[in-house]
Formats: sequence, C-alpha cells, structure tokens
Amino acid sequence: MRVTLIHNTGAGDGDASAEDIVSRLSELGHSTDCFPGKGPKLAEALARPADLIAVAGGDGTVNRVLKRLPPSSPPVAILPFGTANNIALSLGICGDWNVLAEGWRDGAAGRLDIGTVAHADGVQSVVEGVGTGAVAAAMRRLDNMTGSSKTQLRRARTAIVRAVRRKKVRSFLFEVDGRRVEVEAIFAEITNISRIGPKLNLAPSADLDDGQAELVYALEHQRDAFAEWLERGGDEGPPPLQCLRGRRITIFHANKRLRVDDDLDVSAAAALPLTLDMGGRKAPILLPPRRA
Repeated sequence: MRVTLIHNTGAGDGDASAEDIVSRLSELGHSTDCFPGKGPKLAEALARPADLIAVAGGDGTVNRVLKRLPPSSPPVAILPFGTANNIALSLGICGDWNVLAEGWRDGAAGRLDIGTVAHADGVQSVVEGVGTGAVAAAMRRLDNMTGSSKTQLRRARTAIVRAVRRKKVRSFLFEVDGRRVEVEAIFAEITNISRIGPKLNLAPSADLDDGQAELVYALEHQRDAFAEWLERGGDEGPPPLQCLRGRRITIFHANKRLRVDDDLDVSAAAALPLTLDMGGRKAPILLPPRRA
C-alpha cells in the first residue's frame, strides 16, 4: 500500500523514530512518505495520493489530522505513541505499534464522527469534546506537565481527584436536542469519545459513529463515589455519573472557562452560548482486524 505517515517526534516517551517506522513498513511491503505532525504543510501532505494515512503520535496529532482530512480521504490508521491516546483507546486501538501495522491489510473499516462547535468566535471542528468545571480546570493546570507518560497520567489523576473533592458545585444550563437541562454539578463533559484526560473512561457507552455526543456530569451526592472511582484508576466499571445523549448540545451557562478538544481554552463569558453538533462529517478509520 501507499502510506502517508504523519509522525510526531515529541509524542509520549519516544516509542519509535520516523526512520524506524518507515523501515518496518517497508518490510511489510508498504511504500511510505513521511511528514511531520505539525506545520503549514500538513493539509498538503494529507491531500497526497495514498491508500492509507498512518498517524504516529498522541491525541493532539491524531486530532489535527482528523480535522484536516480532505473529503475523499483514504482511511486513517493510528499508531498510538502519545501519553493518554484517548482517541485510539476509544476506537479499540492499542498495543504494540508493530503488531498494529502488521494487521493493516486485514483491518476493519470504521468511522469516527467529526462534530462542530459554534460559539461567539466562530465555528470549528471538534473530535473529542467540550469540558467545564472541576475536571477541565484540573487539566488546564497540567498543560505543561513534564515527566514520563506514566508519571504524567498519575499526576493528572491525582489533580482531578483533588479538584473533584474540593470544587463547589456550579450551575449549568444545557439544551440537549431541544430539551432544557438545568443542574447543579461539580463538572460537565460533552464528549464524542469514551475516554478523556488521563485515560478516564467517563463515557463507556459512547458510540463513535452514531452522530451523537455524551453529556456526563457529577451531582453533589455523587462526589465521593466518583472520587473513589477515580482513585481506583478511572477504568473500573461504569463511572457514578449522570449521562445524557444527543446530536446537538448547547451550553448556556457553565463554569468560568471551557476546554474544547483539550487544546483550546476559552472564556465562558465570551464563548457562550456554545453549541456542539455531531451531525457533520465522518472520518474513515482503519480498525484492528476483527477477531473470529
């Protein structure tokens, strides 16, 4: 296959160099052109003729690629080299990158919803979602964290537990497919994928190809149970949260700041109302081979 490889050299713990990946793909019979995961030429690289676009990096790199895919894009294969790899994990893509690449010829076709967020500053594509409250606030303070992936994930979970236990409840006002939802909550996340932050499985029932997002939030009486769930790793059984599902979710009132796709921090006062609409396009994804 002709493979366009998008590689982020700074992702995660430096799992493999671009040269390592290109060499391995050549052994597997693929012809590969490699490009960096950032920069003005990314869109040009994605428009090149190819049978497959391989993304070797973390959530930031995968996010940038998915948002910039041309309409007739070949499928995207993810080699998860990041710290959390939430998008890949939500798609069931995990494990050694060599094994993942070996399975490409027998891979299954999948799709991932790409939504839009409309707010006062305009409209942008969104892959992961929008967060506000204790969880988003804790993640904001950790944006420039250093250390190994394992260390960063542990520190992030600790910070979120601390924020969940200490933050006061806030008033939130949403509209979910025309239904008004007004709650007092510790945090709220509108997510397209099942995992957020340090691999927290906040929306285990999320379907990444159903044209809908999950609105999850924690009420005061769920505070202790949710903090304990986080302390157990954030992946043990369903989280003790409220969950609603909808194609079009609008935030009218929220915490002071919001995070969009974990890479954009905006003032709620300036951005609200903010509407997430999942009824847009879908990105073609190459999933691991289905097991018999």
